[in-house]
Amino acid sequence: NIVFNDITVLHNFHKAPISIHNGNNALIRDVEFTNITIEDASAGLGDGWERIIDFSNEFSPTWSTNHAITSLGDMDGIKLDNVLFVSGTKTAKVRLAGAIDHRDEFDDDIHYIRNVNFNDVYIYDRLLDKNYPSLELKYTENITFTKTRDVVTGASNYWTNFIEYGN
Repeated sequence: NIVFNDITVLHNFHKAPISIHNGNNALIRDVEFTNITIEDASAGLGDGWERIIDFSNEFSPTWSTNHAITSLGDMDGIKLDNVLFVSGTKTAKVRLAGAIDHRDEFDDDIHYIRNVNFNDVYIYDRLLDKNYPSLELKYTENITFTKTRDVVTGASNYWTNFIEYGN
């Protein structure tokens, strides 16, 4: 039951501005990203990758082994609604990557990312859909793409006149 709502990101040079990284055995569920605008989504220019949305279940030697030997986790029920990427890197990658736990004690268990809905998510004037060229889906189930608005606005506090910010 986590909600990120009405957010404007002006410059993003590090890692994905919309991301969830599950490095341990948590079940992350019911997360919403609504009414979000990202201007200058230049992830990857810093020390990150060119991903603008990145959800992953990953093995972490710090969290999955050092604290206690635990299984990996899962994600279920993530919603993105009215999200607008205005500009940024040409290769705006979207990754949803579940994982297989290859450690001996976990018998290659699959840890999924399930029930994710992308509703009215626009990346540089293009609706994010299953044919988006930089979309990576790995160990996922029930990933849907919908369009319900004629105009995607993003955050309500997004200013198109940046002169008002001053120097």
